[in-house]
Order: sequence, then C-alpha cells, then structure tokens
Amino acid sequence: MRRKKLGFRAVAVVAQRPQEFAALGPGCRYHERMARAEKLAPLEVAWEMKSVAGAESTIAVDERGCVRIRVHQLVRGVTPAMLVWWFGHLEGEAIYRGKAVPRFRLWHPRDHIALAVTRRDAEGNCGAGARLRIVDVMGDDPDTLTDAEVDVVRFDDRGWAFEKRAGPLAPLRLEHDWAAADGGVSYTCGLRLGSPSLFGQAILNRLLRAKLMPPAARTAFVKSNVEKIGNFEFFLPQLHASALVGDDPPIAG
Repeated sequence: MRRKKLGFRAVAVVAQRPQEFAALGPGCRYHERMARAEKLAPLEVAWEMKSVAGAESTIAVDERGCVRIRVHQLVRGVTPAMLVWWFGHLEGEAIYRGKAVPRFRLWHPRDHIALAVTRRDAEGNCGAGARLRIVDVMGDDPDTLTDAEVDVVRFDDRGWAFEKRAGPLAPLRLEHDWAAADGGVSYTCGLRLGSPSLFGQAILNRLLRAKLMPPAARTAFVKSNVEKIGNFEFFLPQLHASALVGDDPPIAG
C-alpha cells in the first residue's frame, strides 16, 4: 500500500468531489495538494463506537513472517442478507440526518475517507473481479493514511475479501466473514500482511512488518475494525430497509 505522510489527517477534496476522485489514478498527488491546508472532520453520527473490550481479537506473526490479525464480534440486529446487500453497494450515497453522505464514511465515520470502483466485475457490479480504490486512515495518526487499489477476490453469501497485489504476489489479504447467530450475525475480520512465498519469508515480510504495520499499527487496526464492525448495528438495518422500498439514495437515519 502507498503511505502518504500529511500534516493533517485529511483528504477533504477527495471526499467532497468523488467523481473527480474516481477518475484519478492511485499515484496522483492531487488530493495531497488540495488537502494540504484542509482537515476532514469525522462524520458526526448519533452513536458511540464500540470499544475493543467488547470484541475478541488476536495479533500474531506466523511461521512465515506474515502478520495475522483476527477480530470477531456479534453484530446485533443485522442479518447475512443485509451484509450481502452492503458489500454489493459500497459505492454511492446515503441520506443521514437529512444530508447525502458517502456510504463508505458511514461504515467508519472517522477512519474512512473515500472509495471508488475503478473496475467492475463481469456483470458490471462490485463482486469478485472488481477493483476498488480506497483511501483511509487508522485513528488520529496521519502516518497510517493509505491510498490503494485492491482487487475483490471473493463475494458470496458468507463473506467478502480483497487482495492488494504486487506482480505475482498478494502481500495483503483482508477477509470479512459472517454467519447467522442468535440476535444477529457472528462477524469475523481477518488480515494477512505478507507473502507465504520464499521471497516473502526471506525479504518482503520483514520489510512489510517494519514499514507498513509495526506493533502500534497492528493495535490501531484492531481498534478500527472493532469500531467498523460494530457500526453496522447503528445504520445498516435502516439503510437496507430503505433501499428495499426503492429510496434513492437510501436513508440511514
């Protein structure tokens, strides 16, 4: 992933001009120049995000040197069908508190900045084979700002996953898995940073651990994803119901 050090936790113009953002390549510094003196404030929401104490998580480095992080929690009031709809409709806007806002920002009002579909799947949707450009940050640390294109490699009724590829290697894979549970869904997010290849074991994984995900960033990843998963409870049921009755944009609250 490309890391960008900004003086502000900001990509304000990217969020405000999504059509321009979608047309730009991932190497462009347009948003850095335009946001240099801007600050993208967190989206104000009516709920308090959940704490790490309410979830299960593990952080480890496996025998091949890959960082492995797992976050698991129960998401109440949400169904698998809602999540299938959500991951098929990540782009676009929702109405929240009377205003149109990017849906991606509802998922995490502080850490999510912008998302654009840069390549669609064979059916013209956002399933396996699609490519997304994602700009996000973890917490209040601008050094964790990333701007990357990732490939959706799995999308079915039980989960969704993407990879960041570098030639023949896929040194990053992020998976979201869910299953119906009493009162909601059992939800797991799993990250693998590093390649199990010989090159990964010998050289790459050590560099990725040091540069992209040192210990503090691993902890920040857990916190961000506990919050992100928990946020579904507060907006997705209403958003999904609104979409089903044909509201465009659908209403999230």
